[in-house]
Amino acid sequence: MGHLTCCVPFLQPLHGYPHHYYNMSYQGLRNLFDKYLEIDSVQCYSSVLPIWSLTWMLNPRAGGLSEETRKDFLNMRVADLIDSPEGYLNRPS
Repeated sequence: MGHLTCCVPFLQPLHGYPHHYYNMSYQGLRNLFDKYLEIDSVQCYSSVLPIWSLTWMLNPRAGGLSEETRKDFLNMRVADLIDSPEGYLNRPS
């Protein structure tokens, strides 16, 4: 009997040049493997927690802004970032 360790993206933005096919959830992994393997456990390592995805998405966004807009963006609170997306559509980029 062997063991399979599989690490997959979940919340990461587009990556994996030149192709990006899947972001996998726990249910997606089970669906992919359960017909062929007996699954003993599914683990989430700290390197794939949502905080890594958030910083991966926010850092390039902040880096591409003008100095004044970047300052405003970096001074936002988490509560500001989880507000309704419609409120951001007419803001300067």
